[in-house]
Amino acid sequence: MKFNEFRHSNAIRFRIRDGRYFIAKVECIPGIEKGIFAVINSEDDLTVIAKEGSMIRFLSRQGYYRIITFDLELPFGLSGFLSHVSSLLAKDEVPIFVLSSFSTDHILVREELLEKAVDVLRGDRMLPSGAPGNSK
Repeated sequence: MKFNEFRHSNAIRFRIRDGRYFIAKVECIPGIEKGIFAVINSEDDLTVIAKEGSMIRFLSRQGYYRIITFDLELPFGLSGFLSHVSSLLAKDEVPIFVLSSFSTDHILVREELLEKAVDVLRGDRMLPSGAPGNSK
């Protein structure tokens, strides 16, 4: 299913997760603690996304980010959703770090660009005015 078809029959909402997050390159997978949002194990490196204050030993780190989570279940056959989101934000020079989970997608935005990112997404009517989850 293409995103435009999906969009017409589904309310696209997002929420901003509480807290500040960092993205770190680590040597080994840390114990899973409450502050860890994601662990990505690729051939070349091991990446952890964790909440500020998490006690992670890292080789290098980038921060701080805020996480925007899309509050809807995205079907596996959906095409174009992330392309649409990333294109909107790229036009306004908002870089993102993208993660997908089993049910939905998440984007990490540098903390200082959060308000701009939210304004861009709202401008595309991705979050209806007055909808829950628009807190920072």
